[in-house]
Amino acid sequence: MGKQGVRAQQRRASILAIGTANPSNVVEQSTFPDFYLRVTGGDHKQDLKDKFRRVRKNVHAGEKSCIKKRHLYTDEALLTANPEMASFKGTSLDARQAIVNKKVPELGAAALKEWSRPAEDITHLIVGSTSGGSDLPGADYHLIRLLGLKHSVRRVALYYLQGRS
Repeated sequence: MGKQGVRAQQRRASILAIGTANPSNVVEQSTFPDFYLRVTGGDHKQDLKDKFRRVRKNVHAGEKSCIKKRHLYTDEALLTANPEMASFKGTSLDARQAIVNKKVPELGAAALKEWSRPAEDITHLIVGSTSGGSDLPGADYHLIRLLGLKHSVRRVALYYLQGRS
């Protein structure tokens, strides 16, 4: 192999690891209507519970939803401490974003534990989140600082990913 072939091999990109992490509060999809209505003060609204269940069973023209569980930042204790987060038309956007802005980089650090090499070997970082990214600098920047990664690490941030499989 000539010098050109060696250089081409040295520049090839490879994915060496993919780390994932989710919030620890897990709510089964089958119990989500009960959880949601209980924490928002609508536990007595049986018609809404029934509607939740109908929607879940009839997603996309008769196909059942593939969502089995939800990983949430919020739990009953957090919602009790911040009642505006559970009220209709409540002014909770700032409180919710503050949680996400703190938690997404922490989850990224947890996901990186799957990486079996030194953090300084990281050259590229892709951060994806279904609920974050409205702050600047974003979670990708905060994750680099939290982990002490080099500023030369190339990063891609994919926020508000709403498509789920």
